[in-house]
Amino acid sequence: MNFLPLVVFSVTAGVLSMLFTLVAVLRRRLRLLWYALAFFLIGGVCGGLAVYRAATGVYSRVKDAIAPRTGMEIYIALFGAPVSDCVRITRHRDQVIPKLDSGISLRLKTCSSEVKRILSMAPYVATRSANQAADRVYGGLDANGTFAPENLGDTITTYYWEVQPGRNWRWIYCDRDSSEVIVVDVLD
Repeated sequence: MNFLPLVVFSVTAGVLSMLFTLVAVLRRRLRLLWYALAFFLIGGVCGGLAVYRAATGVYSRVKDAIAPRTGMEIYIALFGAPVSDCVRITRHRDQVIPKLDSGISLRLKTCSSEVKRILSMAPYVATRSANQAADRVYGGLDANGTFAPENLGDTITTYYWEVQPGRNWRWIYCDRDSSEVIVVDVLD
């Protein structure tokens, strides 16, 4: 995206074009007008290339900024890089705009050591219940059941942590052997 040399060359060619035009008019020389026209065209082409390079650079940065995150990128943002390769994200939904999007939802298959690592990072409060009695997070879990805790089996352990009081909450639902996990992170 190095467009600065093109801008400098374009401005220089424009100044030379004006000088040649001024001298051609004062001395009444037609040949100098042709030189002025040549420098004007060269400056215009360089200026156009500079604008094109700047626009494509801005476009690629904006495109990268608004590209949706992968499930593993969301996982790393929430919990850091996994220590083993046992984490496999099966479904994910990202929160793009707080207050409009319901929250981050992750469904993953993992090992119990990774779950222990995650739970040791914060003071989660644990509750164990039958799947029908699991606390459902309003908005963070979708209606079609992809992120519903009921799909984890007959016994569910729910871990809750209020990350920022009144602003950010996190629920982690684990099945009996902690091999399948649903994470819901709501940021208001």
